[in-house]
Amino acid sequence: MMVVSGLLIWWATPEAAAYIRAAPPSALAVYVVPTMCRALYALEFGRVISKPDARRWALATLDGRWWALVEGAQGGSLTEETKEEVAAFVRHVAGRPGTARAASG
Repeated sequence: MMVVSGLLIWWATPEAAAYIRAAPPSALAVYVVPTMCRALYALEFGRVISKPDARRWALATLDGRWWALVEGAQGGSLTEETKEEVAAFVRHVAGRPGTARAASG
């Protein structure tokens, strides 16, 4: 899971935060949120699954705080106003146990 940990280290950087602020909401819906769902699954089970499967798993597993974000990403309904929630989700995932950042911090 070194690759997943390395990916999540980047998502914890100021560059990633700048990417989230600058990216169109469609990129957040298609790439960022599903990637975080996939990373969480990979950390939990040691394998990567498809974006749709990762979203379904996330909706069944994650705390209710994240449901609207994951559902919004799936439906393509993220907006400029949801960028801070995307950033919070990224911080949540990047700080999870099992990531190099969480282990060192």
